Amino acid sequence: MQTKVPSATRRLISVVLATALAMLGLVALATASAPAAQAAAGNLTGKVTDTATSSPVVGVYVVAFCADPDFDDWFACARTTTGADGTYGFNLPNGKYRVGALSGTNEYGAAYHGGGASVYDATTVTAPVGNVNIAMKRYATVGGTVSGEGTGALNLASVCLMDSYTYVEDGAQRTGWYCSALTFTKADGSYTLGAPAGVHRVGAETASGKWRATYYASSATPEGGTNVTFGETGHQGGINITMPRNGLITGTVTDAATNAVLPFAEVAAWVEDDGEWEDVAWATADEQGAYELRVPNGTYRVSFDDPCQETCVDDYQAEFWNDATSIESADDVVVANAGTVSGRNAALARNGAIGGTVTAQSGGTPIADVVVVGYRAISGGTGWDPVAFALTDAAGHYTLRAGAGTYRLEFHHLCWDDDCTVEYASEVYDDKTDLADGTDVTIVGTGTTPGIDAALAVAPATAPIENLVPPAVVSDPPKVGELAFAHVGVWYPQPENVQVSWYRSGSTQSIGTGTAIVVPPAALGETLSVKVTVTKPGFDDTTVTSEASAPVEKTTLKNLRKPAVFGVPVAGGTLEVWEGIWSAAPESYTYRWFQSGSTDPIGTGKTLVVPAAAAGKDLTVEVTAKRADRLDGVATSAPVAVQPPAASPVQNVTAPAITGTPKVGTTVTAQSGTWNPTPDSVVIEWFRSGSTTPIGTGPELVVPAAAEGGTLAIRVTAKKAGSSDGVAISAPVAVIPAAGAEVENVVLPAVAGKAKVGEMLAVHPGLWNPQPDPAQTEVSWFRSGSNQAIGTGWTLVVPASAVGQQVTARVTVKKPGFGDGVASSEPTAPIGEGTLANYLPPMVFGPLVVGGTVEAWEGVWPAGPDSYTYAWYLDGTATPIGTGKQLVVPASAAGKKLRVEVTATKTAYAGSTVSSVASAVVVAAPSGPSADCTLAKASLASAQAAKSRAASTLAAAKSKVTQLKAKVTKAKKAQQKAKVKRLTAKLKKAKTAKAAASTGLARTTAAVTKAQAGVTQSCS
Repeated sequence: MQTKVPSATRRLISVVLATALAMLGLVALATASAPAAQAAAGNLTGKVTDTATSSPVVGVYVVAFCADPDFDDWFACARTTTGADGTYGFNLPNGKYRVGALSGTNEYGAAYHGGGASVYDATTVTAPVGNVNIAMKRYATVGGTVSGEGTGALNLASVCLMDSYTYVEDGAQRTGWYCSALTFTKADGSYTLGAPAGVHRVGAETASGKWRATYYASSATPEGGTNVTFGETGHQGGINITMPRNGLITGTVTDAATNAVLPFAEVAAWVEDDGEWEDVAWATADEQGAYELRVPNGTYRVSFDDPCQETCVDDYQAEFWNDATSIESADDVVVANAGTVSGRNAALARNGAIGGTVTAQSGGTPIADVVVVGYRAISGGTGWDPVAFALTDAAGHYTLRAGAGTYRLEFHHLCWDDDCTVEYASEVYDDKTDLADGTDVTIVGTGTTPGIDAALAVAPATAPIENLVPPAVVSDPPKVGELAFAHVGVWYPQPENVQVSWYRSGSTQSIGTGTAIVVPPAALGETLSVKVTVTKPGFDDTTVTSEASAPVEKTTLKNLRKPAVFGVPVAGGTLEVWEGIWSAAPESYTYRWFQSGSTDPIGTGKTLVVPAAAAGKDLTVEVTAKRADRLDGVATSAPVAVQPPAASPVQNVTAPAITGTPKVGTTVTAQSGTWNPTPDSVVIEWFRSGSTTPIGTGPELVVPAAAEGGTLAIRVTAKKAGSSDGVAISAPVAVIPAAGAEVENVVLPAVAGKAKVGEMLAVHPGLWNPQPDPAQTEVSWFRSGSNQAIGTGWTLVVPASAVGQQVTARVTVKKPGFGDGVASSEPTAPIGEGTLANYLPPMVFGPLVVGGTVEAWEGVWPAGPDSYTYAWYLDGTATPIGTGKQLVVPASAAGKKLRVEVTATKTAYAGSTVSSVASAVVVAAPSGPSADCTLAKASLASAQAAKSRAASTLAAAKSKVTQLKAKVTKAKKAQQKAKVKRLTAKLKKAKTAKAAASTGLARTTAAVTKAQAGVTQSCS
């Protein structure tokens, strides 16, 4: 006879160490058996000691963490334990590591080399290295005994340290409890359990189910337990727990027609919780149909079902005691005083059947893995109760077993594994979408109703594209007038179309689209975010909004052409400044004039009457350009030599000037200005900015190519007999464009990002004169050796075709009245192979039974590998026992655990190998008429264990996201910019882990559903 009594606490025990180790980064290493204590040998060695006594800490886990450069993160890559003298050693490839230690008994708090509170705060060491020492703080401990009521000490009872957590349900905050540390009692029932200072609770239970799970001092639930307060140090004894004995429900299960016993019938006890019925205890009848069901005192309803016979069909109708067809109409079974309630017998009637075939509506292809559900109408017409299930085979056939009566059938296609390329829509017989409109199907006696077929249509998109890495504004911080770039995130599967819209916090109106925008002045002081919508045929559109960026800041006004001085450079003459050309139009200017040899300004206006003291010296002017949405820009003119005052000079009345269009190849004309007295002649010289050598003389000039990109000015010397010469300089004209009037590139475009396949590169367009229209700027990407563009737009996800080559971005700008400007960036470094990142490790599905077939799920790889290879191992060994996606479990695996290594490959990516966690222990092959049913149940147990691990991983990931969000908020309030940046990076990684864990939970949930259907088919 086999009896199982589950409890919420035991289910938590199975994941408590994994959860604790996940916080330390040890999920992939936690399932192996603890190694023997290691001596300090290897190329990375150290010692673990007690912080208070400096004495060695023996037998604790020591973990080496390897760097993950692609995610700026650390992951656990090796584990050992300390020896009798507290020392440890690793043999690892030379390189950088961080090291932490963890006590499996929770007597010490987790600690890291360097004294940090987590791996992110630990000190990095470079192997080979010694003296990588760690000091661990001993926790306070509690102890006591666990005994059975009326029996005495209980050996190997599990004792849990219970901690509370809060969550929100139906809008209300609630408190839950979880097992945060675990130990087991010794033969005398004693235990010791460590914990950090604070308030905790302690609970105990046994695997046999003979004793009720009990929480100190005597509660059946952690909610009713008594708080145990732990100090910083010391031991608190007397936390004793006496576990009441569970009661028994007994009886026999027989065939209603023949009165023959039903060996191995399944029996379960149910309790009602908040309107829902939950099965809380199970038993399997022995060969004589007799069962014993162990339960605590309470009120139950008991269900009976037949075992899986050799044909694995549902031969008998399930029922509830006393001869009820539904749990609602069943009689209560009350267990009191840990007594035995006997005579709860059941006589099961044989089922009839409904049969048919399920095919595709288009083409008539048989559809496997369709769940067929039989519903009975609930009395009173309040709804439909699912009472029978079947699964179609490879030929689309099904046989649904149920008792005599009238049913309606619903068909659901299970499309969840990689072999399922088309998903079909659910349907109610006959060709309806709602049970209320369905056609009745009747079973008469134990006969079969054939021909209840269904033809299913292809399902519309129902699954969203999963976001693994959220979109982000990558400019840090964004600045007015400059480009801000967006990373569109990482998605699974990869979308075919991506749309990006930009928003500022002060408006609900989009301020731009695409992966880059020029930040508008209206966004100054606000934050930016992007909303990314992805699409892919067969999937629902998915939209995700990024976290807000840092507040938009001002950028500095950049000077593109230096200021220039014009006028009469003679003592007593008047000079004026041309302010130059700036990256954005300034709103105002300030000026400071200087003469050589002095740092004190001699003037602060746009014009300057040259003082006599400046004669023979050089003058410069410093111009500060101002604009409300920019930081001030500063530029200084080229020097101008000041002539001493001459006797009776010719005086300049109106300044010289240049007329005409200053463009290479065109003719411009000098206006010499007016003078007093009128000169007898004038000498006109033409100058290009930045040069003291004339490029022409006379009243006209055909603008030479040498003047391209510069400014143009004239110097006029007026001559008259009896007077000294007068000199004046014209104001400079605008920058000379080339023939054809193209927009000129002043600063080349620049590419940023990792030069690796699959990574995102972004380009800054450079600086241009005149400033082009950003909306009409075009970017094309090229790889060396090809004139075919490999992408367009401000960003590029580096394709596989670029591996080993360099990438450049060619920017084409436009401005009305000018020819297009074209410039290319400097080439990147040679493109390296991409990294095949695994966001969720592989899992093992299937019956962990000798002779059973287990299958590897590859995990989540966002890059979409081209292929996978597999290697199966007995955990703790290095020799593969299989190399396919599936493995028939060999006899040598009995009593051992399995794991599978999956190697993903993709063109232009470095191959990556990731291992699953170790499975549960493989059991011996079943035999006899119930073998298939046993295998099906083993498959279900495997899927449920994987689901439990996925749920635990997701819970830990959600907790970490919540904690980091709170830390980011706190750092923002404290205006700790560097800390905000560091925590935000960690938060993004945590969200990635959460999304991957969510994908894993969905996959394992689907596996459980399929396995449950297999149990229904094989054990009914």
